[in-house]
Amino acid sequence: MKISDKGLRLIQEFESFVPTPYQDSARVWTIGYGSTYYPNGKKVTGRDKPITREYAETIQRNVIKNDFEPVINE
Repeated sequence: MKISDKGLRLIQEFESFVPTPYQDSARVWTIGYGSTYYPNGKKVTGRDKPITREYAETIQRNVIKNDFEPVINE
């Protein structure tokens, strides 16, 4: 199974877009639509530069593809 654009938008409604790093409720550095790491595997830090919505969506798709789709497909 692969996430649809409609599913991606639904997640974005709940996560909201934040272009700068912030600490979530668990005090984990987060950016974009709730991502804690970048496509290259680097964790988000408080010193990271702001990102665009487009890049946030790229990160989000990567996280879903790597962390969630394999589990759902098992």
